[in-house]
Amino acid sequence: MKASEKRALLPGTVLKERYILENVSGEGSFGITYIGWDLLLESRVAVKEFFPVSRVNRNAEQGEQDVYVFEEEDYEQSLRRYLEEGKRLSRLNQVEGIVSIRDFFYANHTAYIIMEYIEGVSLKTHIEQNGPMQGNVVMGMMSPVLDALEKVHENGIIHRDISPDNIIVTKDNKLVLVDFGSARQVDGIDRSLTVMVKRGYSSPEQYRSRGEQGAWSDVYAICATMYFMLSGKAPDEAIDRILDDETKSLLDMKEVQLSKKLKKAVMKGISLRYNERYQTVTELKKALRDTGEKEKKLKKWWKVCAVSVLGLVAVIWSFWRFYPGAGEEDGSGHRTGGIVGLPLQTASQWLFFSDQVVKEMVADNRINTVRVPDVREKKLAKAKKILSRSGLKCKVVRVESREKENTVVSQNEEPGKECEAGSRIVLQVSKGTPSTPAPSVRPPAARTPAPKPKPKPKPKQGNQNKYDGIIE
Repeated sequence: MKASEKRALLPGTVLKERYILENVSGEGSFGITYIGWDLLLESRVAVKEFFPVSRVNRNAEQGEQDVYVFEEEDYEQSLRRYLEEGKRLSRLNQVEGIVSIRDFFYANHTAYIIMEYIEGVSLKTHIEQNGPMQGNVVMGMMSPVLDALEKVHENGIIHRDISPDNIIVTKDNKLVLVDFGSARQVDGIDRSLTVMVKRGYSSPEQYRSRGEQGAWSDVYAICATMYFMLSGKAPDEAIDRILDDETKSLLDMKEVQLSKKLKKAVMKGISLRYNERYQTVTELKKALRDTGEKEKKLKKWWKVCAVSVLGLVAVIWSFWRFYPGAGEEDGSGHRTGGIVGLPLQTASQWLFFSDQVVKEMVADNRINTVRVPDVREKKLAKAKKILSRSGLKCKVVRVESREKENTVVSQNEEPGKECEAGSRIVLQVSKGTPSTPAPSVRPPAARTPAPKPKPKPKPKQGNQNKYDGIIE
């Protein structure tokens, strides 16, 4: 049997005729934690026993329950401080983020604190099993813990043992700070060096016999814990960092999804010099909150700007593309519409409206009525393009004219007249002026004069069925 197992009380031991101990859940140089059962409330509890191994001992294997003290200097005073801190912590039972204190008492020549049993796994185990967390998740989960630690400091208590081992991840994915066994100051720091120091998470001043410990020491530990949550690795031990700091900065970790300002805030929290850190958890919270809020506002501002610009572009494009009279200028001072002449289903898809809405728009003459553009004296290709953009079709009739070839001489509908989209406009297009034949060298032979041809009837304007010219 190990020496530690000899010290721990045996399963089945009853304390205060109410709490039955089941097994040991953790043990350190400053105390032993048991899982127990509350006979009164019929619920599981955590029991913390004050057991500084540098001062007391016990042989539980032989049935001993009382500890015997071999280093009696200020031991009784240490016991009083231990329970006094338990009383102070019990005032914070309603604070989210720290374990609740249910009871505290003297027994077996030592003292016990009964705490709420938190179901879950340690943060260390959670990270080892699942890997590092996203930056926004870390900040969100740590917020209640920071609030709780702030209140602990306000009550004159410093935890001094914050680490992923002492933070539980509950079933509903929340963090709870536990194990306040090192939260009291015992006879000077030099007597509890092995208790106060945890590699990677204890501040440099906790390694010195006369180091100035304070809220900034907990700031170091909580920021080192966040470093572990983000990177999956603990910072190097503080004493090693003093000699040669090889701890990789979060700023150099591209895989860590967190802004530079928040990374800087965490790294400042693990500065080796205590006066270069945030002096209180309140300052740390403010730095994280202000940085986070500024970034959120900036991201929100950019999103609003982007949405506004896109919306404006969409409105302008939609107005130009779809609204009647909002297209290109047709040459007559009017502007062509974009959806005129489209089938109902197509128009509905383009406008994102239902067929009924489009029908109402058609009935309201906002889609199926267009104005006839003036294409006279324009080249045929240009005239066709203008009519097409206006939602109109065209029929070309070739006529002799003094105008240049392929020039529109006339149109059967007056410019500016409203007509139904898809209507056919008849255009008279010049074939060009016929050239005069060159005179013959030889005199023409005598021949019977040809009969005089009958004159062709002149076409009437607007009659689309009586042209004698070439129809395309």
